Order: sequence, then C-alpha cells, then structure tokens
Amino acid sequence: MENLQAMIERYKAEMMKTASRSALPPQESVQPAPPEPAPVPAPAPAPPQSELPPAPAPSPQPAVPAVPSPPLPPDEPEINPPEANPQDDPLQPIAPEADTYENFLRENTKTGILRVQAYAGRQAVPVPGAQVTVSRTFSDGTKEFASGVTDENGIFDNIVLPAPDKALAEAPTGEAPYATYDIRVTHPGYRTEVYQQVPIFDGIKSIQPVRFLPDRSVS
Repeated sequence: MENLQAMIERYKAEMMKTASRSALPPQESVQPAPPEPAPVPAPAPAPPQSELPPAPAPSPQPAVPAVPSPPLPPDEPEINPPEANPQDDPLQPIAPEADTYENFLRENTKTGILRVQAYAGRQAVPVPGAQVTVSRTFSDGTKEFASGVTDENGIFDNIVLPAPDKALAEAPTGEAPYATYDIRVTHPGYRTEVYQQVPIFDGIKSIQPVRFLPDRSVS
C-alpha cells in the first residue's frame, strides 16, 4: 500500500510540474531582420541649360508652278521590208508608172469615138467652121490627137481616140476604165471654150456639146 501511495504522489508531483511548465507564455520566435538595402546614389542634377532664343520661323517660299511633262513621242511605225520586191509588200510605196505618151498608148489599146457639136444660143443655131483640137498633157509634153473644123451642122464627128479595154469596168482593178482628153474649140466672134478631162470609153461614142457665147471684147 505504501508503494502504491508513493507512486501516486510521485505521479501528482510530475503532473504539477508539467502543468506549471505549460502555464508559462510561449516565447515568440524572433526572425532575423532583413539586411538594409545599400543606399543608391542620387543622379547628378542636369546642368542648367542656357535659354536660347526661339528659332525664327522659315520664310515662305514662292510657289513654283508645276512644269508639265513633255508629251511622249508617238510610236514609230514598224517597217516590214519586202520579201521579194516592193510590189509584194503592201506597206511599201509603189512608184506609179510615168505618165508618158508611150506608156499611155501601151495601156490604151482600144478606141472610143468622140463627136463635138457646137451651137450658139439655146442649141438653136449651129456654128460651122469652129476649130476643134483634142489633146492630152503628159509628163513628156502635150500631144495632139485630133484637129478639125465643124461642118454646116456645127459637128466635128468620128474622132477616134485611144481608150483602155472595157474589161477594166467589168473587173475593177483600181484603174479608171476610160481615158481623158482636153477639148479646145474656137471661132471668131465667140469666146474660146475649153473642156478638160473629157472621158472616152472603149467602143462608145461620146458627145461633147459646145455652147458658144459672144466675145464681148470684139466690137
């Protein structure tokens, strides 16, 4: 019994010690203070700037008129050289054959007929004895094809003149299907009458009327 009692007493004493220790206020843990940052040197103050006068405003420049660009030159045509001769290339100029008397006769192998009929007034009075000249001017001179006088009826008839083949009119080739002549008719007391570029056709009789007017220079 004594041993048990002694154990109880020791147990109480241990419990008292434990209770006394737990009653003390807990000690706060002290954290070490962080190191203070190194002082940063302050930037040096900028040197004072001297006050400068404001820059003068630029003076306005006179307006320069715009110069238009020169027009572009037109494109040059492309020239195609002939493959064989100028007649094979339509872009190449073909020199016309010289209008000589010889060439005219070679190209006008057919004939046409011309009648010249002269009158005065309103075709009421025939003029006999009028001089008729039929000619044509070529590059090598003027050639006369016919010359004569009108009869009592004022007619100079059956004048045969060279003309191109009438086949040119049936199949146009760009050539005129006729030849042209100049007719000059004169008579004393009347004004001279001249008719230019009178056409003559192959196998056809052409009639050229001549109306005479009084020559006022003859008193």
